[in-house]
Amino acid sequence: EGDSSCDWSYGCRLAELKVEGYFPTAFVGSEKAWLEAEAEEMLELELEPRPTSATRAVFALYDFNPEGLQWPDQENKPLKLTAGEEVKLLPLGGDTPTDWIYGYRVAKPEERGLVPHSYVGSRQHREVVKKTAEAVVAKRRSSRSSDIMQT
Repeated sequence: EGDSSCDWSYGCRLAELKVEGYFPTAFVGSEKAWLEAEAEEMLELELEPRPTSATRAVFALYDFNPEGLQWPDQENKPLKLTAGEEVKLLPLGGDTPTDWIYGYRVAKPEERGLVPHSYVGSRQHREVVKKTAEAVVAKRRSSRSSDIMQT
């Protein structure tokens, strides 16, 4: 049958430190992974069309730092993004990777490059992602405050 000890973890919820028990390991993960999953779910729910050069302007939903990426195309490299930045999209001839779009940051129009399409969306979509992230941070702070007060 094999070792199933890694299927379960033992611990407690931060909100209830005195209550301990076992839980499925697959049910927990890093906060970053949870935020990414939530954002992906919002993308699917909104059914927002994929940005194209016809869209012309989109906003960065998340930070993206391509440093360290092994990029085969030296002419069209990935573009660094900061969440909230406006990005103008441009047509790009030739073979563009299917998960990438071409454009530039409005703040630095001289720097052009490829952007992961899942990292950009409409202004409205950016606001939804931002509000969700703020709510998670507020909930975490509230949890930590109540944990400190209980000890």
